[in-house]
Amino acid sequence: MMWRICYQYRQYLLALGLLAGILPVTQAADDPTETFLYEQVRLGNSKSNDVLVSQSLYRLSLIKPNDPSVLLMRIQFAVKQKETAKAQQLVEQLRMHGENTEQYQRAIKLLSLTHEDNRQILQKAYLYQTAGRYDEALQLYDDIYQGTPPDEGLALEYLNVLIAANHANKMARIKQIYHTYPNNQQIANIYQQYHLTPALSTPSATSAPNNTISIRALKQQLRQQPDNADIIGTLGVRYSRANQRALAIYYLSQALTLAPKHNDSDLWRTLLQSNQYWHLLAKADEALLNQEYSAAKRYFTQVRQLSPYKSEAYIGLGDIELAQHQLEQAERYYQQALQYQPNDAATLHSLTRLYRQQSHQKAAQFMANLTSQQYKNLAQDYGYIISGIQQDLAADDEQQQHYLSAIEKRKAIAKAYPDEVWNIYRLADDLLITQQPQLAEDYFNQLNQRRPNDPSRRYAYALYLNKTGRAQQALNTLKTIPLSQRSESMNALDSQLRFGQIMAHAQSLREHNQQQQAVEYLFTHIPPEQKIESYLLLAQWAEEDDQLNQALNYYHTVLNLAPNNETALLGATEISLAQHQIDQARYYLAQIEQLSPEKFNHYSLRRLANAEKTAGNIDKAKHYFIYLARQVDKEPDSADGLILRDIGRFYRDSQQVQSAHHYYQQAMLKEGITHTLPTNNIEYTTLMRNNPNDNWLSRSIRDDASTLYRQQEWRFTLEHDYWGSNGSEGYSKLRAHTTMLQLDHPIYHGRFFWRTDFVHLNSGTLGTAPYDAKFGSCYRTGCFPLKQKAFGVSPAIGWENEQWQWDLGTTPLGFNVTDWVGKIAYNDSFYHLGWSVDLHRRPVNSSLLAFAGQRDSWTNQVWGGVRKTGLRLSGSYDLGGKDGYWGEISFDRLTGKNVKNNSSVKAMGGYYYKLINENDRRISVGLNSMLWHYNKDLSGYTLGQGGYYSPQQYLSFSLPVNYRQRTENWSWEVSGSLSWSYSKTDDSRRYPLQNLVSSDKFNSDPIKEIFKHERNIIDKGDSGHGFGYTARALIEHRITPHWFIGAAIDIQQAKNYTPSHALMYLRYSFDGWNGDLDLPPNPLIPYADFK
Repeated sequence: MMWRICYQYRQYLLALGLLAGILPVTQAADDPTETFLYEQVRLGNSKSNDVLVSQSLYRLSLIKPNDPSVLLMRIQFAVKQKETAKAQQLVEQLRMHGENTEQYQRAIKLLSLTHEDNRQILQKAYLYQTAGRYDEALQLYDDIYQGTPPDEGLALEYLNVLIAANHANKMARIKQIYHTYPNNQQIANIYQQYHLTPALSTPSATSAPNNTISIRALKQQLRQQPDNADIIGTLGVRYSRANQRALAIYYLSQALTLAPKHNDSDLWRTLLQSNQYWHLLAKADEALLNQEYSAAKRYFTQVRQLSPYKSEAYIGLGDIELAQHQLEQAERYYQQALQYQPNDAATLHSLTRLYRQQSHQKAAQFMANLTSQQYKNLAQDYGYIISGIQQDLAADDEQQQHYLSAIEKRKAIAKAYPDEVWNIYRLADDLLITQQPQLAEDYFNQLNQRRPNDPSRRYAYALYLNKTGRAQQALNTLKTIPLSQRSESMNALDSQLRFGQIMAHAQSLREHNQQQQAVEYLFTHIPPEQKIESYLLLAQWAEEDDQLNQALNYYHTVLNLAPNNETALLGATEISLAQHQIDQARYYLAQIEQLSPEKFNHYSLRRLANAEKTAGNIDKAKHYFIYLARQVDKEPDSADGLILRDIGRFYRDSQQVQSAHHYYQQAMLKEGITHTLPTNNIEYTTLMRNNPNDNWLSRSIRDDASTLYRQQEWRFTLEHDYWGSNGSEGYSKLRAHTTMLQLDHPIYHGRFFWRTDFVHLNSGTLGTAPYDAKFGSCYRTGCFPLKQKAFGVSPAIGWENEQWQWDLGTTPLGFNVTDWVGKIAYNDSFYHLGWSVDLHRRPVNSSLLAFAGQRDSWTNQVWGGVRKTGLRLSGSYDLGGKDGYWGEISFDRLTGKNVKNNSSVKAMGGYYYKLINENDRRISVGLNSMLWHYNKDLSGYTLGQGGYYSPQQYLSFSLPVNYRQRTENWSWEVSGSLSWSYSKTDDSRRYPLQNLVSSDKFNSDPIKEIFKHERNIIDKGDSGHGFGYTARALIEHRITPHWFIGAAIDIQQAKNYTPSHALMYLRYSFDGWNGDLDLPPNPLIPYADFK
């Protein structure tokens, strides 16, 4: 009966079949792009052609990026490609359409299959299926799917198991899956096999073929009737429906050739043109995706020839130009597409994307000029790009630190797109920067209420909580995100927060002086994924505790785990350099060279450049510093004050002074020392003043800039110095006036000086009892009351830097005895001990005789002019804390004209303690001692004596007190000491050089007789002890940044020695100096007093 009904109504059934075959193509004609791409996705899935699926999904995402069906297909493909993070992001985008939608539920189910537990269940079900245990396999599938499988591939696999299994409600299940995936041909065939009665009639040779007949059956009929246009045309339609474009084109073309006026010829022509169009478009897309630009351009050009008024070809041609960075040509193609389809969302999106790539402002201007319909279409399908451009503009403001403007933009975005999680996050960040924490909290609270279960929202909120110092709350928020929905970034934040808690506890132990407990705690709680970070922290702690070998061991542990870890390599290099293991440091530097250091971050590159410099690889250090400077100039915001300071140091050492000052000023700006760059020297040097609120880096920047500026400063100083001591009129008494002119200026890496001293010495006039004066040959012979004075000019030059010092000059020209004098010295440090050594030749200037030399009245001989030549070694130890030590030892040989040679050894040392140690105020007390030994006592003034203090034993102890302070324009020092001393001199000849008082030197016989006795006289030695004191005051005032004035006075009182001293000076700075005044003030020292 059924057979007869089917046969009777076969024509109606045939028409219905043809309509079913034609229907998708008809729909494609209504919306051809989308339908074609949907078909391409299904075809790619059925053929396992991932390239075709990827291309089609890409084009679909451009046309309808927020369409739930498109999003679901993209999620399915991402899961297939094991791109879980991308799938999670797309699921969050799909959630915006509602959590109860079919697409969202299927996406969640599909994503759940990526969990390890579910993957194991699926594997087990597959094994059951392979073993023929279909009922058990079906049970596992039902347990995991909880209904319909989430995609077509899984549904087909499920149907195969369902058909083979014993299931009471098999037909209902098949029907349910068919209605879920009605467009899948394989699923439809299974459904038809089990639900529909297949047609039993066989068409006659001349009748149109039944559309329900399979393609295989149609091909069999075609072999019997090769010229039957109906069969060929039906094959073309069927292949078109199956998205097999090439075969469809072949058969439709053949059908039209055989029967150009067939009843279905119009249909065949329409289908042929449509298949040719989409076939070429698919090939063009595939070529573009494979970066075969010439082929893609050829195909798109053919597509344009087929349909010159559609946008797809022009968009494709524009995409080719865009991929090759031909932006102007790409824009022309996009504009052509817009001309033919002005409201097409895909075209508008292409242009917006292009302008966004060129300039955020240009993209915004383009959107502002769109018509209302264009904007509506773009917003409907590509709302994300509108929001993105608005966020770009806000980000531009943030980069320029225009936070208030950025806040207004982000508020507008939040109003239009209230669920845009990352806009809210950045808005909250801007509000925190502008001190509006409550408003930031309000925005996040509103977002939390609207999207309580959104993993992206939870993640952003956790970041916000962590940024606001609520790490535990951030961790608790992350815990609410199911493991199945976590991205790699979420897991990384979770790990970071947990590790942060471990670190905080360990750091707390260190702060409570429980260093060992901190190390042990960290060792027992090191997470496996944080081993490297933990050992790097342990290395840092060891370095802070000065345990360099232990730190090096930790770095080696890191290098065993990660041989190319740049932090460990740099740390090991720096420790090796600190331990003076230069070869070992160069080994590590060679390892670093293999890591392409130019890719390091700025901080690591700075460390590398400094290490190369310390290791003596100056050229490499120069290369890295220049590269770093260029990167910083390109991206000024990428560098911090430390990097800028070190670049400044590099240019300082390279004698590029202006560049050095430029980077020091930039460092000052970055560190908040100033908010604007200085415009002149006065403003700049004002910034160099110390600030008690500075951190170590700000102090370092100011000190570096100040030291360089002072080293480069030109100064001229005029000073007058007075020195006097009591004694016997005419020889041991002395009044000295020295007027000094000195010009200081930079040269090479140091400072050079030119100076002239005008020296006036006056010992008075020999007394009225000349027979008592032990001077020259006057004792018992008498001398004329001559005035004893001298005048001379002492020129000198000198140079110094951080390590070397030298000077060369003469004792005053015009004195009775004139000599070359000078010094060369070298300074360095060993660990924390500073030391220096020098070779010197200096005048002894304690008397007119010792300094200038004098002439004897009776013999007319000049004697005196004593010079000391020797070696001095000094050292000091001061870590900048409360106290310090100093010491010095010198060995000298003392010679003079007609003066007995002598030698001396002097040792001095002391300790000081800083009661107050502030930047601008210091008070210290201490204990000093001196131990001297001279081989001979030549302190007399007779012929052959030297006129200088030269005990054979001298010991003194003193208790110094020192107070220094400075204000903006004043600097002063007040100091004093109490001392006790002991001295002893041996017996000595009154005339140590006998030839000076031989008989032939005198013209008078009586005097000759006297000296026959006098020449052998021995003066008795002496010893004694006593107390003394010193008091000194020194002050300087800045009149203007160019002019400075100062004065000083000091008084000493000791046994048989009461000198006094005063000075005044005027100094001019050519460049100007408005920084800190010297503390204490630093007047000139007479050249004769140089050490």
